[in-house]
Amino acid sequence: MNQFNIFEGILVCILFIGYILLWRIKQKLQQAKTGIDPEVVYKDPRPTQRYFAILMRVMTILVIILILLHTLGVDNVPGFYKIQILDHLLGDIFGVITGFLGLTLCFIAQKTMGHSWRVGIDEKNKTDLITTGIYKIIRNPTYSGLFLVCIGVWLIFPTMFFLTWGLLFFIMIEFQVRCEEEYLMETHQENYKDYCSYTKRYIPYLY
Repeated sequence: MNQFNIFEGILVCILFIGYILLWRIKQKLQQAKTGIDPEVVYKDPRPTQRYFAILMRVMTILVIILILLHTLGVDNVPGFYKIQILDHLLGDIFGVITGFLGLTLCFIAQKTMGHSWRVGIDEKNKTDLITTGIYKIIRNPTYSGLFLVCIGVWLIFPTMFFLTWGLLFFIMIEFQVRCEEEYLMETHQENYKDYCSYTKRYIPYLY
């Protein structure tokens, strides 16, 4: 077992633990204040949301397996080969910085959303349309932050398997965003349509 792989595995675990803590602390605090659990995706009976919830569980299991195998040093199998130009300490440093920037963006998004923050689509409790702060320039800063975390992890473990996982994660989020946008358009109508006219999904002024 390579000690450098263990070191990289610890860095990746720190990022994912940071992500889990960020979500759980926000969830518990908001539920305590409002009496409403903001994590609604696992309770939504609609087929699209049930599908998304299953995908999230599958992707979580897959990434845990990938982290474990990479940490154990399974790097002599196709898919686990590291891109040499990124396989050094500097790549790890950039990865950690990128990952923490992503977590910071998620935190800012959560704070800005306030009690309107949800994991999934809450049809029972209508929330306000948030267009202030970071939401002035992008509509989904939480997802943008998660993409940065994925990029950070890939910079630490620059293999084809992690790149593939990241691309699948992006596709999964794209699917969910379309569902959320449809719901927001139905709920907020012209206000949301106007909001979409001057904002982008993830990257300011680009996409």
